[in-house]
Amino acid sequence: FVFPTGITAIVGPNGSGKSNIADAIRWALGEQSLRLLRGKTTEDMLFSGSGRRPRAGMAEVLLTLDNSDGWLPVPFTEVTLGRRAYRSGENEYLLNGKRVRLRDLMDLLAESGLAQRTYAVVGQGLVDLALSLQPQERRALFEEAAGIAVYRARREESVARLEETARNLERVRDLLSEITPRLKRLEEQVTRLQEYERVSDYLRQLQRVWYGYHWGRAQETLREARERARAADEHLAARKAEAEAASAHLAALRRRESELRNGLRDLYRRVADLHDRMDAVRREAAALAERIRLLEARREELRGELEPLRRRERAQAERVQTAQAQERELAERVAALEARVAELARQREALRQDVRAAAEQRARLEADLQALKGERARLESGLADARALQARLEAEQNLLARMREELEDWAEGARLLLQAGLPGVIGPLGQQIQVAPEWERAVEAALGPHLYALVVEDWEAVRAARRVLGEKGRAVLIPLAEIRTRPEGTQPDVPPGPDSPCVVSVVSCEGRFRPLVEALLGLVWLVEDLEEARVLARALPPGGRVVTRSGEMVAADRTVTVGRSEGGYL
Repeated sequence: FVFPTGITAIVGPNGSGKSNIADAIRWALGEQSLRLLRGKTTEDMLFSGSGRRPRAGMAEVLLTLDNSDGWLPVPFTEVTLGRRAYRSGENEYLLNGKRVRLRDLMDLLAESGLAQRTYAVVGQGLVDLALSLQPQERRALFEEAAGIAVYRARREESVARLEETARNLERVRDLLSEITPRLKRLEEQVTRLQEYERVSDYLRQLQRVWYGYHWGRAQETLREARERARAADEHLAARKAEAEAASAHLAALRRRESELRNGLRDLYRRVADLHDRMDAVRREAAALAERIRLLEARREELRGELEPLRRRERAQAERVQTAQAQERELAERVAALEARVAELARQREALRQDVRAAAEQRARLEADLQALKGERARLESGLADARALQARLEAEQNLLARMREELEDWAEGARLLLQAGLPGVIGPLGQQIQVAPEWERAVEAALGPHLYALVVEDWEAVRAARRVLGEKGRAVLIPLAEIRTRPEGTQPDVPPGPDSPCVVSVVSCEGRFRPLVEALLGLVWLVEDLEEARVLARALPPGGRVVTRSGEMVAADRTVTVGRSEGGYL
């Protein structure tokens, strides 16, 4: 819409959008009361959709004003005020296409008489409301219409800031009055902290030298292990080559054995055929011998009939001679067959000897192969052990680096808090307790990171410490007021064994720190060595721990912490 000079009214039938134009102008000028705009939520300002058009995701109004005469305090001849609303409830305010704050827009319009409450736009019922106001309320209306309200608001804001500044100064004086008596104690704590930092630096140097020495030894051990592994690989490769050659020779022997077995099966079949033929010849010879016996018997019977039977005798003699010739021929054939059978038996025995020799050679090769496999397994096991050792050393080095970084971070955070001199900060937990020298490592292992924690009075000190630290460091804080005191007469579940005292019994401290010590160490018991800790861990209550004199620890969930800690803080 363009409104040139001279327009005084917008007319139209009901529902044509006359009020929408007025509401859009008021909304663009920063109106925050949705009730005056005939709505309840920001979504009521957006188009809800129709049968032909989908609903809109954003509503925007741009109001362009002529500023050629400079009635607005901005260096532009044309000023475009804009406002956007999204279905998420977010609103954006624009000045010549650039996003600005609602406060900036209100300050600009307040100086020109178009502020939110200057009544430049008079809505329905506002005239009746102005007539019904009390004189004091009507005075405020006149001040807003005259443009005085913006200066009154600025004056009230300045007065509020001055009052807030006065309260802050009073609080600072209170803090100074509280901190001044504690300066000497804080100076002593700072001196102790500086001594602690000096000792910590010296300890870090010693640890660096110590870990460097062990790292060099580990690297040398790793190099030797790699050389042994490389030699083992070369030996294994040579053995593999020998095994492959033996496998090839064994395959050739197996092929030869298969060929010999096939030839032996052929010989067996031929021998069986010869045996069958020999049995047939023997049966035929037996039949001929029987016939000869019968003929001889018949000849004896017919001797008395020589004359009549002489011709028959000659004929029979001829037949006998023929039979004898056939018998001799069969005997020669049987002898030849028996010689052939003997030759085949000798060949079979030679084949059996070759098979036995091949089997023995195969057994020797298999034994060598098994020995090579055992050597390979042993070498692979040694290589795996060397790799595991390397991985364990690298993991330990990484863990020590992380622990050193965390301890440095905690020490830096504790130093910042102690230097800040916050009220309610008592000091490190390790300085508030005393432990017998023989149990110092055990108590340090049981406390873990809590050993470096700062003991504070209450939760207010925790909030103050959080504000001081910000992003500058980390610190573990223990508020005494949050520690619940154990009721009298109640004791934690004690594992069996009278020689396993609770850690609390070897720690001495002031009475007000006793609940804190019981809360941290009430479920920790002392033993002499790790084996005794393993036995007692079976009877631990949930959350309980057993710690040895050297600082090794076994928890109720069967997690074990081993290795010798450096100690020395207590």
